[in-house]
Amino acid sequence: MPRRRFLKALAVPGGLLTVSQTLTQACGPAGPASSGGPPASSGASTKGPIRLGRLDTFTGPAASSGVAAKLATDLLIDQVRAEGGVIDGRQLEVEYFDGGGQLAEEINGFKKFGQDPSIVASVGQGINWAGGQLLADLSNKLKLPHFTGHHTPSDLSNYPYIVRPSGGTLEAIVNKCTDFVIQQLRAKSIALLADNQTVPRDSMSLMKQRLAAAGVTVTSEQYLEVGTTDASAIITRAKLGSPDVIAGYHTSGQIPLIFKQVTDLGGWGNAKFFGMTGGAVVGTIPHLAAAQNTFHAAHWAPGLLDVGGQKFEKAFAAKYGTAPDTSHSGAYIVVGTAIAAVRLAASTDRDVLAKAMRSGNVTWDAPGGSLTMRPSGENSVLLQVVQIQNGRVVPYWK
Repeated sequence: MPRRRFLKALAVPGGLLTVSQTLTQACGPAGPASSGGPPASSGASTKGPIRLGRLDTFTGPAASSGVAAKLATDLLIDQVRAEGGVIDGRQLEVEYFDGGGQLAEEINGFKKFGQDPSIVASVGQGINWAGGQLLADLSNKLKLPHFTGHHTPSDLSNYPYIVRPSGGTLEAIVNKCTDFVIQQLRAKSIALLADNQTVPRDSMSLMKQRLAAAGVTVTSEQYLEVGTTDASAIITRAKLGSPDVIAGYHTSGQIPLIFKQVTDLGGWGNAKFFGMTGGAVVGTIPHLAAAQNTFHAAHWAPGLLDVGGQKFEKAFAAKYGTAPDTSHSGAYIVVGTAIAAVRLAASTDRDVLAKAMRSGNVTWDAPGGSLTMRPSGENSVLLQVVQIQNGRVVPYWK
């Protein structure tokens, strides 16, 4: 018999899960219809709350992603309440499913959402590219609108129920980052420094291919285990050979460690630092000596002057008493786009929503600038490059 454990409380800043914010840990097959077939109806109820399903990792080594997503989503729930609801006074309700970092559990969670006619759409992404592909296939089969990030197929033309509000394909992001390193920083040599995880490794692999084609020499390639407390050895190795640029790809949790230790080691030498994750520009980083004049790719960063970003940053700080980072803004953008699409559709019918979200008319003031979902399923804001100057984050290149 299928079992589900409903957690009544989750120890995260900002409060505990409520009855209307259920975090589900699947302990067996998700629901009676495990074949993944389409739900009986494509339309959610025309009464009661607007329900979304949030698929993420809330336990295990990667739990920080789920915690960040919940904080951002809870903020949107508050904002929708203050605005009088999503449509027709109907409030936003989110059901959280903990995949625990396990692909099989994520598939179970996605099926659960698809087979629940009260859920109008899913938000979140697979733990890796393989998971993203499986979720994309299921979104077609279940006819479940899915608002996601970069763990999705490169070409969404055959996936009419998917849009990618945050980020882009790995190839698109890496290509733009590599263009910046070659064209703007004019690198002839580069050292690669990244977390020992799938996405950072895949990103560095793609970057190496582009760099090789452009004749740029890779002087070293170092990977840091997540949770490491002493990165000084690999930082020193990255600086050997005096590369023009050191390119880093790290989680926001690793960034403070790295920049503090680089500061202790006397800086980056003659190399320019370029971070491929915007989490590098928040928290204690901007005032550190090693952070000055460094460059970072980000869809958004604190302190930028766009309307949506300022609103998000102020509201997050007011609710939680701390500044958000890009893990929060990414989740906020995904859920915020789902809300904008439901409002445009003026319906919770899944097929109507799918057409609306790919109509080219979903536009809202998201962190990072005005965001429009294109008919291709891609967003209009891929990333920008910011620079830390005198302790402040400023726009540098788009």
